[in-house]
Amino acid sequence: DWFTARFLDSQFARAKALELPEPSYRQVLRWWLFAIIAAVLGPWLLLGMLPIGIAAGIVVFFLPGQVLRFVIRRREQRLRDSLSAAANRVRDANRASLNLAQALRYAAERSPASCPMRDVLGRIVAENRNGATLEEALRRTRDRLNLEPFTLFASALQGCLLRGGDLQ
Repeated sequence: DWFTARFLDSQFARAKALELPEPSYRQVLRWWLFAIIAAVLGPWLLLGMLPIGIAAGIVVFFLPGQVLRFVIRRREQRLRDSLSAAANRVRDANRASLNLAQALRYAAERSPASCPMRDVLGRIVAENRNGATLEEALRRTRDRLNLEPFTLFASALQGCLLRGGDLQ
């Protein structure tokens, strides 16, 4: 565990911040370690080709980090892509005389199940329902996601909370 944690913990933290589904990472990483060992020992013991085994071990060593980076980048892109539709839903609900908390709930409920912003907005609504102010929930989500488009969206919503008025 220390071996795998040393190389991938920062990426796991980013994946968790983006609310990626969390498989049993520790179990997956244990299998990864066994795959590295098998990639080195297999060609060496079965074929007598140690250089091929070492090359295969190096490929298998770097593969999970690259896959996890790809998944994280794809999730960030999907969040960016779905933000405009979610912002439009919040705006439309606000124009229909719903307050901001109701508008966020409306946008979360009306977003498709495959839309990652549905989970993000749902978490903001849940935090607000559990006692956090809407401003605190937006701030926590903004800090956790650390995506520039969401930072702008959250800032606009916080401005509406502080000064009042409709979202335009």
